[in-house]
Amino acid sequence: MTTESSHTHSIFIRRLRQKCQKEDIPDQLVKHKEKIFMTEITYKDRKNLWKKILLKLQIAAITPVVITGCGFAPETAETMNDGSDTDVSADIDMQKQDEQVEAKDTTEEKQAENTETDYNADFDNNIYNSVKYDRGYFYFSDLNGMQRVSEDLLATESLTDGNIVLGNCDGDNIYYVRYASDDAENAGIFRMNLTNLEEEKLLDWAESMWGIRWICIDQNTMYLECGDMCKAYAIDGGAVSEKEDEDNLVYKALDRCGILREDISALAYGYTDMIFRYHKAVCCDGQNNKIIVYDTDSGEIINLIEQCMSDVLVSEEGIVYKDLNNNILFREWEEKDSRMLYDVSENDNISVNYGTFDDQYIYAFRENENECTLIKISWEGECETGRKFENVTRAFELGFSINDGVTSFLQDGCRIFER
Repeated sequence: MTTESSHTHSIFIRRLRQKCQKEDIPDQLVKHKEKIFMTEITYKDRKNLWKKILLKLQIAAITPVVITGCGFAPETAETMNDGSDTDVSADIDMQKQDEQVEAKDTTEEKQAENTETDYNADFDNNIYNSVKYDRGYFYFSDLNGMQRVSEDLLATESLTDGNIVLGNCDGDNIYYVRYASDDAENAGIFRMNLTNLEEEKLLDWAESMWGIRWICIDQNTMYLECGDMCKAYAIDGGAVSEKEDEDNLVYKALDRCGILREDISALAYGYTDMIFRYHKAVCCDGQNNKIIVYDTDSGEIINLIEQCMSDVLVSEEGIVYKDLNNNILFREWEEKDSRMLYDVSENDNISVNYGTFDDQYIYAFRENENECTLIKISWEGECETGRKFENVTRAFELGFSINDGVTSFLQDGCRIFER
């Protein structure tokens, strides 16, 4: 069975430990189990991976155990008193725990599933995906407004109309801007409850909203990336109030880094998410062909990439960028060397433009006069040619997204999903 890449492996282990800390699962148990579980991981299993692992670890954590080498056994009188060579092999215990997992009723399974709804948010709901995924549904906007389609791709449901661009999800709601294309009274910033699908207007329309790049939610505060400003709004139930600059956590983080308000527009798209999720700020200095990376907790510069372009993809592990020769490289946050992912000279001197990523690939496009060709670039630097999209001159017209292993794109104004 093929395991995931080392890039994904490091992300997985970090998240597994963080989630298990929230579940009060012993660290020694986690370290043992992660070795076993990593052999079971395939891309197809990723959808339910967190649920299965947390459930297994919860079961193991409930039963008192002693650790003997690499084995686990229930804490019995024999193992406690005489130290004998009781059979505690990992494979037998894993089989028993698997049987326990399968026997659990749906109530316990749902509890494990709901421990954290954004189990794979860095991939499925990254800022570069125009489609958002939450609890079995893909949410998207097209010419008909906002809709959702079930994960089996069989049922589509219209949720609301208008010219809509989606922001992120906070586990309970999805946030979005409805532009004042025709009806200003029905325009502004909204959110929709993902359980009862009720829409709530948070802010009335303002002309500055035409410049909104991203909506970020963190701890009952909504942040709007809008030109060279980042406005913060406290949300308390149905009450919304704008925060003063001195209470704006994004401004505080940028102040620590010495980034001026007038330079906010140079920050990478989705900088609010990067501050809260990664504790980093990525400043793209296009005039001097530099990318400057700040640690927003300390305010220190932790990396400097030179002789590069300003178009980037930012993930939990680091930055995907282009050098001045259109080669695509990856730089981890605090590493000084970059890894080559796409060498133009080895690909017929044809450059590509990247759009989004998941745990397997960076999804890039080769643009021709009347078509775009999908190029999948692995995190190890291997390339694979995908499908062609005809009658498309620029890749951004596709609105390409990859969520939970399902690709989607726009075609004749409608969104097409393919598994």
